[in-house]
Amino acid sequence: MSMRTLVLNSAPSDFHPDTHIALGPWCFYKAEEIYPAWEKLPFVDPFRNCADRIAGGEACRALSHALVERIATEMNQRHGMQHSRAYWHVVLMDWVLHVVMISRRLWCHVEAFKHAVGSEPLEVPLPGTEFPRPDDTAQLVTGCYNSTDFRGWLIGQIVRQSAPANWKPVEAGKPNSSFATRRSRALSDNCDRRGDRVRHISGMRRWHEIALSTVVRLAPKRPARFSALPSGSMDGFPPLFLQLLDRLLEATRPRNLGDGFAKLAAAAAGRPAHPGRLDVSFIDPHNDVGNIARAQAGESDERIVDVQHGGVVQGAAVAPFSAELEYCYDTYITWGWTEHPPYNGRFLPLPYPYLRLLERSRRKPGSDIVLVGTIMPAFTPRFDCSADTLEYRRWKARFIASLGAAAQRSLVYRPYPTSHAFDDLKWLKERFAELREWQGTNFNAALKSFRLVVLDHASTTFAFAMAANVPTIGFWNQSDWLMSAKPWEKFKALERVGILFDTPEKAAAQVNTILPDIEAWWLDPERQRVRKEWCRTFAWSDRWWFWRWAKALATL
Repeated sequence: MSMRTLVLNSAPSDFHPDTHIALGPWCFYKAEEIYPAWEKLPFVDPFRNCADRIAGGEACRALSHALVERIATEMNQRHGMQHSRAYWHVVLMDWVLHVVMISRRLWCHVEAFKHAVGSEPLEVPLPGTEFPRPDDTAQLVTGCYNSTDFRGWLIGQIVRQSAPANWKPVEAGKPNSSFATRRSRALSDNCDRRGDRVRHISGMRRWHEIALSTVVRLAPKRPARFSALPSGSMDGFPPLFLQLLDRLLEATRPRNLGDGFAKLAAAAAGRPAHPGRLDVSFIDPHNDVGNIARAQAGESDERIVDVQHGGVVQGAAVAPFSAELEYCYDTYITWGWTEHPPYNGRFLPLPYPYLRLLERSRRKPGSDIVLVGTIMPAFTPRFDCSADTLEYRRWKARFIASLGAAAQRSLVYRPYPTSHAFDDLKWLKERFAELREWQGTNFNAALKSFRLVVLDHASTTFAFAMAANVPTIGFWNQSDWLMSAKPWEKFKALERVGILFDTPEKAAAQVNTILPDIEAWWLDPERQRVRKEWCRTFAWSDRWWFWRWAKALATL
């Protein structure tokens, strides 16, 4: 038998397991038709166990802190500055953490693959050694999630560093692509363009922002705080990986954090300072311009307050991204919860205005049952709680197959709106030809028109449906979507009243049972009591939300 070819990134048109071996499932992204039985191929997954993902996330956090400390010293020297570690944490951590996490996940995947194939000789076509530098951190982060070429380049760098003797590298000579072009953002986009101290919060009207900004201006000034930053550590990482990581960080440093930094920093330094005042908004952690402005504001003793923009993930057992990029500021306003162990932060629970809009909107239920899907990425670059892509897709099919004929006729499917993921709708329609796709453009606006909402993942939409008091059923693999112990108590209550299930078959059986009168089932007093208690922690809506915000901001 001739030597097989190791496919690092995208499966060739002549792929066959007799002549090729795929490094990971991502090789068949947008290429599933090349080898239809690809899902049955054996793939390694070094982080299949959620406990391993928790450990991996914590190790990457510690390593990222050590690297940010080192790069901060270099940046201060290069630009003649004396900024604090907190300043550089805000400016650099998003870039560093993403490069560390994706590199670590891919490195461990290659190591597990090497162990699985053993001494088999493999020919390994390698991409070029150069890849265009991103303009900004947002472009880099988008590339981590969506760029097949960037992932291929990273894998090629890893293989060059760590390939065993039985692998035969071959220069493929394929030209590298570049990061997707993004609109550059002005300094004002994420800062107080109109002098607003409260802004960019879903569900607030202009007069709400003006009134609450006035409350903030009239409130007493108080000292700013920044979450304590832990000591960094490189312990436990192989020297070869750390050597490679240094090169990757240098190659991926966004231009905004390189030659373009001085100009952005000067613009931020010219922004008026408001020491002791609150600055409340939804923060985009990928926006370099906003990050530099916030870092400067923090050093001027402004009190930066971030606001939760999505739901449920804040109960996740592994969430290093949130811990480092959202919880680090003076205060983090939540949709009702007060802690997220093991992560630190000052959490302020307040009713979210957008949830109130959903709650008070008029319900006109139709006949459709909607199954809502989430993204099925070719590769997950972060350490977080998410499902195995292939198994997650199979769970959808198991659910639909377990529905009775009447429920199947009523079912519509709403796939996650992206072109950068495996196509679950096409895959499902190949198995269930009569499955209809939801054709609307504003799903949140249509939420109350469904007879029943079914979710196969823990997400923001689950929180929206519960707050809107739309009949809802959830099911997901609870070892994948692992919650911290205390938040999970609230989810266990949903299990007890038949809203949440741990298998698709159980969820489908519940749909079949309640189908004759879904509204009566949903409005059961005990079920409503449990729903309201859950919402008070994860999706708090309140008629008097404005006054609660005004009081909280006046005294914070």
